[in-house]
Amino acid sequence: MTDRSGDKQDLIRRSRAGDDVALGGLLDDCRGYLKTLAQRQLDSRLGVRIDASDIVQQTFLLAHREFGQFRGAQVGELIA
Repeated sequence: MTDRSGDKQDLIRRSRAGDDVALGGLLDDCRGYLKTLAQRQLDSRLGVRIDASDIVQQTFLLAHREFGQFRGAQVGELIA
């Protein structure tokens, strides 16, 4: 069994070094978790106007643009 935490640690390290492919993989690894959070927090009145996937996509765009400001090095820091 592969240590997924170690895989993410490597993706974080490579992403912080400017590897856009690693950043894409890192964000993709978080997709399911973020979608679950978005679905749980969407107000039922907004749910008819916006989908949880739309929120995740917007989050990814912002994360990609601002990743250079991320100072963490641990998976827990990224998830937070």
